[in-house]
Amino acid sequence: MRRTNRYRKARLAIRNMGAKNVSLTGRRGWSPTGFGTGWVPAPEVWDNYDATELVNYYSKSGLVFACVRELSTTIAEAALEVGYETDGEFELMEDHEALALFYENPYYTSAQILDLIVSRLSLTGASYVGLVRYKNRQGVGLLQPLPTASVKPKISGLEILGYEIAVKDNDKPIFVERDQMCWHRYLDPRTCHGVISPLATVLRDYGIDAERQNITVEMLKNQNIPGMIFELERVLTADQRKEMTDSLDAATGGEANRRGKATALPHGVKYVKPTTTTDINFDSLNALSESRICMAFGIPPIIVGAKVGLDKATYSNYAHARTSFYAETIMPLWNFIAEEFTRSVFRQQGESKLEFRFDTSKIKELQTDMNAVATRAALVYEKGVATRDEARAMIDLEPAEGEEGGFKKAAPPPTFGQPPDKKEDEESEDDEEKDEETEGKALDLADDEKKTAYRTLEVSRSGKTIRLNAV
Repeated sequence: MRRTNRYRKARLAIRNMGAKNVSLTGRRGWSPTGFGTGWVPAPEVWDNYDATELVNYYSKSGLVFACVRELSTTIAEAALEVGYETDGEFELMEDHEALALFYENPYYTSAQILDLIVSRLSLTGASYVGLVRYKNRQGVGLLQPLPTASVKPKISGLEILGYEIAVKDNDKPIFVERDQMCWHRYLDPRTCHGVISPLATVLRDYGIDAERQNITVEMLKNQNIPGMIFELERVLTADQRKEMTDSLDAATGGEANRRGKATALPHGVKYVKPTTTTDINFDSLNALSESRICMAFGIPPIIVGAKVGLDKATYSNYAHARTSFYAETIMPLWNFIAEEFTRSVFRQQGESKLEFRFDTSKIKELQTDMNAVATRAALVYEKGVATRDEARAMIDLEPAEGEEGGFKKAAPPPTFGQPPDKKEDEESEDDEEKDEETEGKALDLADDEKKTAYRTLEVSRSGKTIRLNAV
């Protein structure tokens, strides 16, 4: 029973001080001897946190702040539009009054509204935007982002009845109908309408990272780390121990600043190196915590400057990471926010065609690499896969005027070192046979007739006329 009471006191001290490694005596810090520090089982360290506590981590962790700020600032890069689908295209309504909710809000800019939505959604898993409707309940006149902790949904089974809004200096909350609230949330698959916070999923990793920082500070500031620790092979009295330590202090430190000076230890004294922060593998703990926190927010570590991402960072890696970040995290988030606003502002009022969308046409990371497209177009034309006009169309060019728009003409094969055509071979053989026949006739005529008169014979040799004078 006595031990149980001690543990209860320890748990009470933990709650009161917000610490996770309070000793059983209620003291946080380091004992010079290493004794007296209570052992807290790991399951008792991890607690559940409400929305207010989760939001507070935004100002306590540099990595959490960087991740949330990256999300909230990036989401505001695309402009919100209103329109409707027609024949496979999105028809814009540039002057629709619903756009004034974001761009003519008297209290917030459009970027600030999106900032608050994404920040609260990332930290708590839910974001509430009050829809201040006109007196006739037709249409919305104002958007009012609300802190997550101040709103409580009233749910009965599968139905959302409305919302209770806590008001400062008012004990009784204000109840609003369900059509007066836009509720962005990450649904918890274990419930019908419950939410799950991205930050809450990595609080253990955040806690480990926070304890790493606490241990470093406490070891440097609170722990009684002596300059030297000795193991004595013989028993000394208190006066002898004091005399020895004073003499060593005088030799290696003190007012004369003799740190690092060589010292001869007394006989029977063995030097032991004191424990330092390097004895704990903080690099691995730090990398593990950083990677998991960034993973929960859907951000590559290199983008927010986390060390685990910078260790192997190159310009190419950064460019690919940003493209992946926009395609896999920001684009789904844009669609998620736009769909909820469409449901809350339009669908609940019976408008079935109009919808909100984010214009991503000017987001560089989501545009096609035109250099790669041009290279591909040239390649398919050179290889005869596509016509000239088809290749020009791939890079958004009109058909070439005054030029052939068909396939590229194949170049004639080279003749150097190639055997002649079959037809040329046959013509060459016929010429050789005619030459031999003419030469034979000329010799027979000269032998048989043996005339003295000159006779001229025309001999055709390889297409040339040769005159022979025979006697």
